[in-house]
Amino acid sequence: MEKPQTVWLGVNLLWASLAISVIASALDPTGIMHKQSIPLPVVALLVAVLAVMALLTYMISIGKNWARIVFLVWIIGTAILSLNVILDVLKISVVAGITNMLQTLLQLVAMWLVFTPSARPWFRSRK
Repeated sequence: MEKPQTVWLGVNLLWASLAISVIASALDPTGIMHKQSIPLPVVALLVAVLAVMALLTYMISIGKNWARIVFLVWIIGTAILSLNVILDVLKISVVAGITNMLQTLLQLVAMWLVFTPSARPWFRSRK
């Protein structure tokens, strides 16, 4: 069975969100990293989160149903918890706040796409 267009688009949105995360982290639009040194455990945590996101995105792209479920739980939890953070970041940097909102929106739309009725049979066939 061929990968549905909705899954293809959803996975590409997840990769785009991950790329935005990496670029935003490197550019540091809030200026926080330039004002103070970031402890190594914080950097390690950021790298670990990005690696997990990349792994889950890859697993979704090859049809692993468990990966789309895990990512869905992750993004819903993250979206709920990050609402206050995004508002605080907007006060520091409009660019950083909009970037965070864009990432969350891309991930939510991607999750909707990989859970559409046209995607379900493909994930079931990939066991």
